[in-house]
Parts: sequence; structure tokens; C-alpha cells
Amino acid sequence: YCYMLMERGEAIYYEKKESSTEELLNAFLLGWGISVLFYQRDRLAIHCSCVQKDGEAILISGDSGSGKSTATSELLKHGYSLVADDIAVVRPFGEKRLLVAPAFPYQKICRDALPEDMWSSDRVVYIDENRDKFLVPYQGSFSEEEVLVRAMYILEIFPGEKAELKELAGGEKFRACMNSLFIKPLLGEK
Repeated sequence: YCYMLMERGEAIYYEKKESSTEELLNAFLLGWGISVLFYQRDRLAIHCSCVQKDGEAILISGDSGSGKSTATSELLKHGYSLVADDIAVVRPFGEKRLLVAPAFPYQKICRDALPEDMWSSDRVVYIDENRDKFLVPYQGSFSEEEVLVRAMYILEIFPGEKAELKELAGGEKFRACMNSLFIKPLLGEK
């Protein structure tokens, strides 16, 4: 959607491609641009949704279409507040903890999960991203402070009707976290 130059984690310079729309450019900069910028600051952008309750955050990661936004929407109905949707930036805190920073107060929602009252709203932006998604302003309580990470859940799509919860350990946990990095496609085997 554009050509970008990232400067030492301090600035993003870009030139919009002729074929790009403003909506697609904004979504690209808020995803890829921010993730590279924070990578240069030694922070990691995780491809996830994030909610918090009582000062502790839950990251919900997984491939596109796995249900991150749907799971987040359900938690928001049960007293959680939004920290981030689609991308969350984490940093170390102490020896074994992480802090997650809030992102922009929008959710990326697939067409089939878009609330009916939002269809006619001029605040909803169609962003497609090959998955028929919309950028929707969040209407509830939005966390504006960094929050301690309590847990990270990774959603996977499996055939069948049974859902399974499995705790990852050791190298399996490390690989799952690495696969959730927003810039993983850019890093390759690095």
C-alpha cells in the first residue's frame, strides 16, 4: 500500500502507492508500520487482541479468522476492558513478567460479527484485508495505561465441534509466541 522507511524506532516515512486507498494505507501503517517501529525500540508487537480486568491483561492470539475478535467481544460483555485489537506491544517488566501497552481504540471485525447498529454508521471503515473486515471504533471502556500480562491464549482452527484448552510448555510455548509476532513474515528464520 506504500513504501516505508523506519528510522531508529523514532519515525515512519512513507509514500502512498497510487493504487492504495486512505483506509488501506491507515490500516497498513497502524499494523506493519507500528510493529516495525516498536521492533526497532526492542519491543515486540504481538498479533493478538488484548483485554484487561483488575490490572491484569489477557492476550488472545491466533491466525486470522481463528476467533480473536469474537473471543474478545465476549470477554468485553463480562466486565473486561479493551487494551488492543489486532496488535499489542509488549515489553519486559522485572525478571519474568511482561507489560502490554494499549493500542488504538478500534476493533477489526469480520462482516458476520459486525453489530447491526453499525452497518449504517459513517465511523465504520471497510478494510477488507482479504477477509471482509471492518475497522470499528470501540464504544466501551478503553484501557489507556500499560497493564501486566497474566496470560496468553492462542486460538487454532480445527475441524469438528469440540474445543480444547491445552497449556503449552517449554519449546512449544516459545514457538507459539514467536509465531504470534506481527512481523514474523519479515523476520523469516531470523
